Amino acid sequence: MMIDGIELGGDMMIIALGITNHGEKVILILYAATENHRPIKAMLMRIKERGFKVGSGFLVVIDGSKGIHKAVSESFPKQAIIQRCVWHKFKNVISYLPEKHHQWFKESYYEALESGTYQMAMTLLSKLAKEVRIINESAAKSLLEGVEELLSLHKIATVKKDPRLIKYLRISLSTTNCIENLNSGLRRHFGRVDRWVNSNQRSRWLAAAALELEPRLKKLDTQKKLVDFYEGIQLYLKPINRKQLLSS
Repeated sequence: MMIDGIELGGDMMIIALGITNHGEKVILILYAATENHRPIKAMLMRIKERGFKVGSGFLVVIDGSKGIHKAVSESFPKQAIIQRCVWHKFKNVISYLPEKHHQWFKESYYEALESGTYQMAMTLLSKLAKEVRIINESAAKSLLEGVEELLSLHKIATVKKDPRLIKYLRISLSTTNCIENLNSGLRRHFGRVDRWVNSNQRSRWLAAAALELEPRLKKLDTQKKLVDFYEGIQLYLKPINRKQLLSS
């Protein structure tokens, strides 16, 4: 599942996008709300009431919103593995850095994320944080904030003992790009609308546009790896496997 917001007519709409084991993208819900904890939790409860099945566990990709994070953690305390969007993290960190350091940081950051194991990625990110701290203390703190969830894919790949999962799934599942592409399509539909009568009209228009766009959402072409990834999620959610991974 991916969760993100889009602003339409000055109001925030939250979108939850599901990705099946076969790589198909399904719009789970469109919800008029802010990214605060209470409305997001209510939205997740509605998804569950509609029959959303989490099985033995699933991945939830979010940006850095504390409200979304809290809502997901409370709604699915034993099933959800939260993956922080690596693109949002990158943008947050470079906002503290002088422009002359942006390219260096980008290369070092993505080199770490391309690592096939959790241990190697964490080692490189920790080293990078020390180097960044010399330039800007706030940038280093931003990098390390939520770093464990920045590497959720790596943890799953490491427990599964299949580093290739990172190569095949990092681009698709470590960012909210899938939902950003959907948001771009919605913005194109509403680009010429300069006045909304009320919230009901906005919600109906959004739903109509989403129904039109959903069949054209590109399917992930890594079906076999998604099956392996789901098996990795099941392994990672076993407390003994998590304990061994984080203590190694």
